[in-house]
Amino acid sequence: MRNVKVSVEKRTGLDPQTLALVRIAAATATGDETKLRDRMVAARAVHVPPQWVDELLLQSFLNVGYPLALVAFGVWRSVAGPCWTARRASPSRIPSGSGGPRGASRRAPRCTGGRSTS
Repeated sequence: MRNVKVSVEKRTGLDPQTLALVRIAAATATGDETKLRDRMVAARAVHVPPQWVDELLLQSFLNVGYPLALVAFGVWRSVAGPCWTARRASPSRIPSGSGGPRGASRRAPRCTGGRSTS
């Protein structure tokens, strides 16, 4: 089997944002926090939407397991700051028909720097 390396200088056929996500995924699987931080900073430099990285890390729970994914989320929060949903002007609401007492309106959980609150 050949050892294949992807270089920034070589054409890969992927756009810069997708390539940045692939590199974050690979770094998440290795658990190398320094490499992960560098790749997340690079992803922000090519304007990868924060929601894409959040989704990538959520999906990584299935592939790399809870401990590595949790480390990756910690690194991502230190690089990106608070959750993108916490920056909304008003808190989102969960529709009344989605559980809980009939007609009750409750706030959706929001992210506050790694801690989820209701």
